[in-house]
Amino acid sequence: MNMGFSERWNTVAEQFAQHEAIRNSARQVTYKALGAQANAYACQLANLAICNGCIAVLIPDPIDHIAALLGILLSGNYYYSISLERTSMISQVLKSTGAEALITSAHSIVADQLDDSVLLIQSPISSLKPPPPPGQLTYRSIGSFLLIHDLWYYG
Repeated sequence: MNMGFSERWNTVAEQFAQHEAIRNSARQVTYKALGAQANAYACQLANLAICNGCIAVLIPDPIDHIAALLGILLSGNYYYSISLERTSMISQVLKSTGAEALITSAHSIVADQLDDSVLLIQSPISSLKPPPPPGQLTYRSIGSFLLIHDLWYYG
């Protein structure tokens, strides 16, 4: 990913921090809040040492979905958005895209539907909790893959 995108995004997020960035019928989000959520995803992906890879996203909430996409781009990765209608085929979709991780909400996917090589990152993330000590992640293992309980905002 070109660092120019990160610089431009951070400039816009700072300059318009209190302005509305996105809205749907349920809520509105400022650039500051959207930036914090996107940075949380980017930091988590960096902590997992995932770079230049495909990250699949299956998040039904459009605002959270966009925050995840921004975070993926900020982390130097690329994304593949998956619609809820394709949930039953999740394993085949992940194999065909070569995704290294799947960011999804807890109710969208069942862990045993995934291949052992895919990291499962649970959304929504929390940017309100204090960060853990450096290098420490909150996770538990399910089978042969990792379920991240919380993504942390470092910023």
